[in-house]
Amino acid sequence: MTERETRLLRALAIVRDSEPLLEPQWDGRSREGYVYRGGGSDLDDRSLSGDLAELAKQDYLEAVFVERISLCPNCSSHAVNVFEACLTCSSSNLFTVKTILHFRCGYVGPVEAFRLEPGGRRCPKCEKLLQDLGTDHDSPGDYFTCRVCNSEFQTPEVGARCLGCGSRFIGVEIQRIVPHDVSAYRLTRLGRAALAENRLPDEAPAGPQPADGMLYQRHALLESVEDERRRRRGLGTEFAVLLLAFEPGPRLHDGLDLVPALRGLLLETDKLGRLDGGTFVALLPGASGSRARSTLKSILARSSAVPGGLRAQLVDLPEGGSAADLLDRNARALAPTGPAGRV
Repeated sequence: MTERETRLLRALAIVRDSEPLLEPQWDGRSREGYVYRGGGSDLDDRSLSGDLAELAKQDYLEAVFVERISLCPNCSSHAVNVFEACLTCSSSNLFTVKTILHFRCGYVGPVEAFRLEPGGRRCPKCEKLLQDLGTDHDSPGDYFTCRVCNSEFQTPEVGARCLGCGSRFIGVEIQRIVPHDVSAYRLTRLGRAALAENRLPDEAPAGPQPADGMLYQRHALLESVEDERRRRRGLGTEFAVLLLAFEPGPRLHDGLDLVPALRGLLLETDKLGRLDGGTFVALLPGASGSRARSTLKSILARSSAVPGGLRAQLVDLPEGGSAADLLDRNARALAPTGPAGRV
């Protein structure tokens, strides 16, 4: 067993021992602001993050979104201070001025310019008394004034300073700040199988990437399913999900041999991805029930010669719960233990 495989299997074991989730721990002393505890030392904890990300890309782990943070593009530090800056000189030495607009004469000025009296505030331009906010006057918002160059403006620039390396970002430079998603992790069935067998395949098991028009990895597939669920809630659109479970045989490696044929039975807009091991999901955006059933029958007919057979079904994904949990639950129930085929 290689050193890399030993390290990745240890990372899988750490996730298993932390079930149901290995959560990130926020730590201001670390470069990125968080670590995953369980490596045995500070150095191991820091290296664990990369191992977990690699295992998630290979579908041994499922990454569960926790938080999005900002990192310095120069040193990857999380200590990025965001500030408001002057449009003219970029200084952050600003103060706000609350203003009043007098409807009748059109005068706009700072609150302090309107003399406060027992019945209201007196307009410095026309000397009328302002008594009712929204009727005779309003507050159009705060204005900013720069103490360095005396510029006045309503919307300041946004800037940032990295407290790790001192880099300053202002204007379009702020776009260089790196958004970084922090995840928790849990084992997939593929990860549990790797721990049970105490080995990892030499190659990543996820097959071709979506760019090849063939097979989506688990994380990309689940994101696509969740997107369709959101569209259904917001727009009432239709979609269908087909679950396909292969029984591996001597002439069939986890169903991958059939991917080109399966892809040929789907529309260009449909997505085919691996859920785990020999279990695949076909996502059919915009598909009616009749089209989904027709596609499922075609897949079963094409797969009739598969050694060990294929079990397949239409999956209902009701509101509540994550797509990952609902699909995994259906996949366990669909595992090929009996006669092949189900519509």
